Amino acid sequence: IALGHIAMPKYVSRGVVRWARRERLLEVLDRPAGPDGFTGRNTIKRVLPALEKLAGRRFFLFVHFKTADKMAHVAGDESERYLEAIMNVDKRLGELLVKLGELGIARTTDIYVTTDHGFHGRRHVVDDFPTNVATWIASSAHDLRGDAGATVLDIVPTVLAKLGADPRSVDPPLPGRSLLK
Repeated sequence: IALGHIAMPKYVSRGVVRWARRERLLEVLDRPAGPDGFTGRNTIKRVLPALEKLAGRRFFLFVHFKTADKMAHVAGDESERYLEAIMNVDKRLGELLVKLGELGIARTTDIYVTTDHGFHGRRHVVDDFPTNVATWIASSAHDLRGDAGATVLDIVPTVLAKLGADPRSVDPPLPGRSLLK
C-alpha cells in the first residue's frame, strides 16, 4: 500500500501513519507540509498531484485540512468564520472527488471524513468536557455503524480494519474500536 501524507508535521508520528510505517505495511510516497508549517489554502494544490502519483496503486492518503479547526479555535464553533471554513473544506473535497473521477478511480476509492475532536465554544481541551474525544466520521462506502458514538480513539482502528489489518494485533493495544459494520 502506498501512503500519501499531507498534513501538519506533528501528524507524521501519530496513529495510522506511525504504526503502519513501523510494521512496514505502508510505503511513504510523499508527506509534504505547507511552507506555513500547517496545511491551509494550499492543501488541495498538494493533494491533487499526490492522487496522480497514487492512482495506479492501492493507497492510503491522509489529508489534514487545518482551516476549519483553526477557525473554530479562533472564532468559536458557532461563528460565521467557522461556517465559511467548513464550506471551504467542502469545496476542496468536491475538487478531490472530481479528480478521482478524472483519474477513473472514484468508484473504487473509499473516503472517510472526520474531525480530530469536538468543541465547546472555542475550547476542547478541558478534562471534564466529553468533546475532548467526541468526533464526527462519515464514509463514502457507507460502511460505518450508525449507532457507534464515535470518538477520536476509534479513527485509527477503523482505518486499520478497512485496510485489512486487525486493530487488536497492535502492540501496545489501541484504546479505540473499529466502527465498521
